[in-house]
Amino acid sequence: MKALAISIHVDDTEYSIGGTLKLLADQGWDVTILNITPNFRDPDRAASDKQSIEAAALIGAKKIILDYTPETSFYRANADTAKKTEAVIREIKPDILFTMHATDNHMEHAECAKTTREAIFAASVGEDQACPNEIYSVECGPFQSMCYMRPEAYVCIDPVIEDVKKCMLYYNQAGAGGEGLWNEKKAAAEFRGYEMETCVANAGDGRSVRNAECFKIEKYPFGNNDFLLRSALKEHFSWCSLRMYHPHSHPVFRN
Repeated sequence: MKALAISIHVDDTEYSIGGTLKLLADQGWDVTILNITPNFRDPDRAASDKQSIEAAALIGAKKIILDYTPETSFYRANADTAKKTEAVIREIKPDILFTMHATDNHMEHAECAKTTREAIFAASVGEDQACPNEIYSVECGPFQSMCYMRPEAYVCIDPVIEDVKKCMLYYNQAGAGGEGLWNEKKAAAEFRGYEMETCVANAGDGRSVRNAECFKIEKYPFGNNDFLLRSALKEHFSWCSLRMYHPHSHPVFRN
């Protein structure tokens, strides 16, 4: 099985769903991260790319960084990167594809989502079509897409949270702010963990969850309609299933 995560910046995917990708990699999945642009603001781009590839390896993922230089100081969706992204999708033929959330306060994140959507559509036609079985959007940052995200599924990342931490802190080596990335990630993961634990409690499940990542379904599976993400991660997975008019079902309120 193959998973492909597409993002714009060198650390976006690791920050957003590093734990989930690590869990999939541990299950034997082939996991690839595609960064649409290199760190074009870094004068030493080669070192930045190398660091990013090494950081991804800490969560069991390979990394592809497109050779693209924006015409402006920020990224805008364009035909060049859409075509290159399409080519990667066709080559990998992922079973699951993760994309950035379409609504995001960071314009480059939103523009990346546009590029990905166009590339997915293009890759889904023709003789060598590569249509993922399911597609999810992910959140990236409490001040960026997190405030717009309405989760439909969660993955508990408690077993691999230390791997995510190592990955985030690895970005400190080139002064890229890894500690700040980790502090943000930790807060977001704990918040989503609280939500997930509430959901499993509502389902009569006594699992304890401290840290989680969340997902929104962008494309449902075809064939037998089973979700590969759910079947692959099993005990780490939960649907978002909050009870109406029952906000205090979390174990912390039961004492």
